[in-house]
Parts: sequence; structure tokens; C-alpha cells
Amino acid sequence: MLTYKVNTFNASGRMKESKAALISKLNDGWLRLLGIPTVAFVITFFFYSEEWIVKGHAFSFCFLTSLAVTTFVWYLNRFILLYFRRTYTSIDATGKRIAIQLFTSLIASAVLSLGISWFYDLSEYWGGSLFWQDYLYNLIIILMFVFIISGIYEAIFYFARWRFSVRETEELKKANLQSQFESLKNQVSPHFLFNSLNTLSSLIEENPETAIRFVNQLSKVYRYLLQSNEKELTTIKEELEFLDAYIFLLKTRFGEGLNMTKVLPDEYLSTLIPPLTLQILIENAVKHNIVSASNPLTIEVNSCKEEHICVVNNKQKKTINVASNGLGLANIAAKYKLLNKPAINIDDGATEFIVSLPIIKIKVMRVLIVEDENLAAKRIRKMVEEHEPDFIVEEITDSIASTVSWLNTHPHPDLILMDIELADGQSFEIFNQVEVKSTIIFTTAYDEFAIRAFKVNSIDYLLKPIDPEELKKSFEKLKRLTGTNAAEVSRIDMDSIVHALREKNIPAFKQRFLVKQGQRLIPIDINEIAFFYTEDKISFIKTFNDQRYIVDHSLDELEELLNPMEFFRANRQFIVSPRSLEGIHHHFNGKLKINLKPLAAEEVYVSRERASDFKKWLGEE
Repeated sequence: MLTYKVNTFNASGRMKESKAALISKLNDGWLRLLGIPTVAFVITFFFYSEEWIVKGHAFSFCFLTSLAVTTFVWYLNRFILLYFRRTYTSIDATGKRIAIQLFTSLIASAVLSLGISWFYDLSEYWGGSLFWQDYLYNLIIILMFVFIISGIYEAIFYFARWRFSVRETEELKKANLQSQFESLKNQVSPHFLFNSLNTLSSLIEENPETAIRFVNQLSKVYRYLLQSNEKELTTIKEELEFLDAYIFLLKTRFGEGLNMTKVLPDEYLSTLIPPLTLQILIENAVKHNIVSASNPLTIEVNSCKEEHICVVNNKQKKTINVASNGLGLANIAAKYKLLNKPAINIDDGATEFIVSLPIIKIKVMRVLIVEDENLAAKRIRKMVEEHEPDFIVEEITDSIASTVSWLNTHPHPDLILMDIELADGQSFEIFNQVEVKSTIIFTTAYDEFAIRAFKVNSIDYLLKPIDPEELKKSFEKLKRLTGTNAAEVSRIDMDSIVHALREKNIPAFKQRFLVKQGQRLIPIDINEIAFFYTEDKISFIKTFNDQRYIVDHSLDELEELLNPMEFFRANRQFIVSPRSLEGIHHHFNGKLKINLKPLAAEEVYVSRERASDFKKWLGEE
């Protein structure tokens, strides 16, 4: 029997942490910041107005006094509240906690109030002695606000606890459903394996070639079974490919006794169903019906109605009762229920047994990989699937011919990861034979000239060997472009890219310049040049031996002709070599001042906008 390692969802750890945080922390910074000054103001304005209106005390003096008293009372009650929440954590003890907490707060606040009044009386803080009525008045005011503040804290606490309870309930439901789902995925009959091994033992002597193929298909089946344990959903295309291997095993066993047909529209292939759903239905059909050459069992997978797949088999029940635990159909129904999808429909007719399965549509990115190196193609596919679960690799083609054929017979994918150098030519020949309606990301080992073309034309590229992080960045760029019709961007720029790639006979970058000096023509090697600059709308070369020559190109033209790894456009007047840099200094407003060797006729600055690129060009991470 196959066993699986299952990762079950566990919410208890997070729930405990959240509950502990709820009890041990009040998270009331905003309440204290607003509440203490507000209470102090209300007390000053409404309850002690006599002090600043009649007796002549400054309002600010009265307010600051109220603010100090309110702060003392607030923090005293806050400490009491927090202490009793930590002491009585159970919901069942809520009533007891509130009663003891309120009683303690009132007693403590009353003692504090009397202490403050005694201080006022003893020090004649308000300009004279207090009467017992003043003591009582202060006590009533403080206790009234203790009730209000305690009520606000309790209301906030109950609201937070209610939110926590709702979240906890949802997490526990999810944990329970996930556990059930994982349990359902693990229901794999051992009888199939035993029957397959029995068939294989017969084939080894009778037909070794078929036996080898049988082993290959059996490995595909069990590989899929193991991989499906990691998924809640799979594409119908993947399920059908698995089904081909599974049916081969059954056909090898039953021969002409089993007929299988699949008729599904192409648009169904990228939609989703729970893994092993079709396999369970076919296994059930074989299990409960006669399968023989004289009475063949016919199974058809078709699109019986809109957005549904039907698995139909003719009914020819076995005469003897077949042991069954009834889990097959129940498991499929449960999977759809756990995924919160429409229910399956079962039609047990007189001559046919039909199960209708709703297809599940989730927005996925369909991917085609064009790569003639098998190992490289597998590695790219693995990286795609690891980084982007919503990206579905529909096919891998390895030549111009196979790619053109696939694009002519299938809906175009959202993305093509395309190698340039294929066994039968360069891949841009594909665009001459078919109108590609997909976004293209090239995988290439091309020179900087081609790479610059990709950058200029907003098409991404990946240098081989492909770095997983670079692939991830490309996908992020693709997602941003998708919002502005990335496929349209691809079509607009493809001619420019193809043209750039075809210029293979043109050197990637200028290696030397032919300049005039009087009547002579002098070749200047690129390694002799320190920088280029303009003066009075004329472009000049400055060499390391401090010679100056006029060059018949504008700086914009030179920027295109020069290797960007060797020369940088510092500003509108200068293009510099890294070997000419003698010093770099920070300047006003984010600019950089650079000292050149040989000296330039004027000070040279890198603009604030280009400073970051300049640093990266020099190797800063």
C-alpha cells in the first residue's frame, strides 16, 4: 500500500499566540493619547469652571492640573485592569473578573482621590482650605470617570475578543476541512498495484518490449499519485496525460475488453479539477462492471454540458456482489464540497452510469517553453512551477518546426519562454511562419548588442544558465505588463527585436574610430579613448595620452555604438570610460562630481537622475 507524507494545516500555534497577545497587551496607545487630554479638558471645562471663571485661576493652570490627575487615575486603573485580565483568562470567569476589577478600581481610585484632595487642602493649592463637600465632589467626579473609562476598555476588549473568536472559528474550520481533504487524497487502492505487478510478471516472459513500456507507464502513474498529494487542484490537461498512462495499464490487462475515448474542447485543458478525480471514476467503472472482449466496457470522457466534464460508461453489472466501501464517489463529492465548488451530479440510468463534474476556472498563466536542450527545459519547467503555482506549463517544444506546429494547432499561451538558438535554426524564424499572440521572454546567451535591443523594446530576457531570482523578476515584470496588454507590447516590438538579432555580421560595438588629422586618416582603438565630449556642437575624442580628435558622430549616436559596459553617458556633454575616472565626489542636490584623467576642459557632473545607474555601472550592489 502506498503511504504519503501529508502536511496538515495547524492553526493552534497561531491562535495561542494571538490569544496571549490579546490578554497581555491592551494596545491602547491611541486611546490614551486621545482619552487622557479629552477627559482632562471635560473635567476642567464643565466641573471646575468656577476655578478659572470665578476665582481667577488661569485656564491653562486648571487644565494642566486636571491632566496630571487624570493621568494618575488612568494609569492606576489601567494597571488594575491588566492585572485582572491576566489573572482571570477564562471566558467563564468574565463576570467574576469584572466585579472584582471594578471594586478594586473604585477603592483604589477613591483612595487616590482622597489623597489628592488632602494634598490640595494641606498645601492650599487652590488658594485656601477645602471643605468636606469639596472632598466628596472630587471623589464623585473621579469615580464617575472611572466607570466610563472601565466601560470603554471592556467594550474594546469584548470587540477584540469577538474578532479573535470569529477568526479562530474560521481557522479551525479550515484546519478541519484541510485535514479531511488530505485524508481523502490518501485513499489509494493497493489492489491496483497488485494487479499491475501480476500483469507485469506475465509480460516479462511473453512480451519483453511491452513489459518495458508497461513499467514506464506504471512509473508515470505512481509519480503522478505522489505529486498529486501536494496539490488541491490540477489542470485537466495534466489529469488526462496521467489518464493515458493509467488506461495503458488497464488496456494491457484487459485488452479488447476496455474501450476508452476522450472528447474535450481545447479551452477545457487549462481548467482545473481535484487530482485523481477521473482516475477514481474509471477505476469504479472497471470495478463494478463486466470487462471482457465479448462484452467490452466503454468509457467516454466528454463535455456533456457547459463547464462540466462527464464520465460515461455503459452498465453491465457483475453478477456477483463486489466488495465496496462506497468511498469513491463520496470522496469526489467531498472534495468539491471542501473546495466550496458546485456539487457533482450522478445519473445512475438503466443502461449508462454518468458522473458530471463541474470544471473549476482559476485565472492561470499558460506557458510554452521552447528549448532544444532536454535538461535545460526540465530545469526551466521546475523553476516555473516552484516560483509561480498559477503558471501552467502546457508544452515543451524543441525546434522551429515543432513550435510552429504547436502554435498552429493550439490556443496561443500567455507566455513563451523561448531559446534563440535551436537545432533547426534561430527561433525568430518562428515569427515569419506564424503570428505569435503571446508575450515572449527570451532565454539567451547573446551578446550585449542583442540584450540592449531587448531592453529598449521592453521585452525581457534571461541569460543562460538561468538564475532563479532573475526568472522571478521576469515574472514580476510580466505581471505588471499584463495589466497594460503585454501581448500587444510583444507584437509591436517583435520586428525590432528580430531585426536586432539578425544583425549577426555587424560587430556588437565599435572597436575603433577612423578620424581625420589634417590630410591623414588615423585609426583610434577603443582602448585608447578616455572619454568623448561635445564642444560648440562638435564631438571630440580624448585619448589617454591627452590627444584630441574630432569624431563624426553625435553623442547620442556614440552611445548606441559603444559597449555600455565600457562607457557611460555621464551627462549631455560627456561619455566616459571607467579607466578615465580619477576621483568621484558627492555634490549638491544628489549629483556626483567626477575627476577625469586626462583633465577635461570643464568640471564634469553626473546628474542626480543618473547617479544611481552610474554607481551600479561601477559595480555597486
